[in-house]
Amino acid sequence: MDQNQLLRLTEYIKFFGELLNDLGELLERRIEQQQQQQQQKGGVIQTAKRAERIHDKRRARARRRTKLQPAERPREATGLRRSARLMMARQRNV
Repeated sequence: MDQNQLLRLTEYIKFFGELLNDLGELLERRIEQQQQQQQQKGGVIQTAKRAERIHDKRRARARRRTKLQPAERPREATGLRRSARLMMARQRNV
């Protein structure tokens, strides 16, 4: 190999080395962006699941209330204590 070929070869090696460095930096940036997006999505998904769970609980509670007679409703439905509820139920049944 003569001098010109060696110079050209070293320039190619430098060029491809810089190219690889640039590609590595781009890849690192892309990975960081994806990780940030995953974290943001994860938070959104968690809150959506939580909201859905709360909604399901409320729906189930409402379904139970509609099946029961007014005197048999859960305490939070009437806001009365158990003894007062029982007295009201006895009055209705008489």
